[in-house]
Amino acid sequence: MKDYKKDPPHDILDEILGVLYNENIENLSFADFTNVMSKLVKDEFVRITPFEILYKSDSQTIYESFYSISWDGKFHYDCGGYSGALVRQNADEENLKQLNERQRKQGIVLVRLNWTIAIGAFFASVYYIIETIRIFYPQHFPVWPPIHP
Repeated sequence: MKDYKKDPPHDILDEILGVLYNENIENLSFADFTNVMSKLVKDEFVRITPFEILYKSDSQTIYESFYSISWDGKFHYDCGGYSGALVRQNADEENLKQLNERQRKQGIVLVRLNWTIAIGAFFASVYYIIETIRIFYPQHFPVWPPIHP
């Protein structure tokens, strides 16, 4: 059994949820059990059903409670529980970092490509302007190499 004071909370919650799933609870202090069960009840993975009246007075009634795992609790446990959720969250953050890095690298490549195309277009336009001028004013731009008849 996990130690409530030393082990990460998600491991303890997963173990209790697994224990409830398998209907076998042992080696857990009452304080630890109460803390863990209140978290599982709050997350709606465990239901509390009043089972038997232990004490009844005019101001209060104390029941012996019966804990049972809910369908959401079974599904959550089958999907990896709290540990699985933590792993999925860390994986999502890592995927987001990798995606941002790939986008940054692709952005750099696109900027370089745009500059290459712009410089090529500039030189092509200068070349075609010169060729157009050579057509209309051949005396200013002789043909190179000179053609000798």
